[in-house]
Amino acid sequence: MNLNDRLNGYNIEIAPLAEGDGGGFEAFYSQLGRSAVGYGETVVEAAQDLLEVAKLFLASLEEDGLTLEPATVPQPWQEMSGRVTLRVSKSLHYRLDKLADAEGVSLNSFMTDLLQSGVTALESGHLFGAVLATPQSVPQDTKRLRAV
Repeated sequence: MNLNDRLNGYNIEIAPLAEGDGGGFEAFYSQLGRSAVGYGETVVEAAQDLLEVAKLFLASLEEDGLTLEPATVPQPWQEMSGRVTLRVSKSLHYRLDKLADAEGVSLNSFMTDLLQSGVTALESGHLFGAVLATPQSVPQDTKRLRAV
């Protein structure tokens, strides 16, 4: 397995160094802390140095009989609690409850499925919810109906 495969998923951070520290840049893998750090006058030089240091770091691990764990890439949604407080009208609450009951699921489960369907539709560019009818979309034989 080559170096790129072994470090796939590890985030490289590159930061400028203060002039008092000699200037230039330092590069490191954020998941590895300061275990492997590269330095250079430019961003590219710091990244290249990091790759050389990473080779030595991995060789050192192997000599000690250790392996580098695959990187875990944090997902932005992992910081969410999964809880949402939602206020709805009493009549909507009643209607949702009746629909959930008819489906044989809890209100929470029903609303979760409903929200998931809506989000999926919207993210894929489709309409979700009531669609307004236009005179062209109404079948001819129903145009004769009138409000009572």
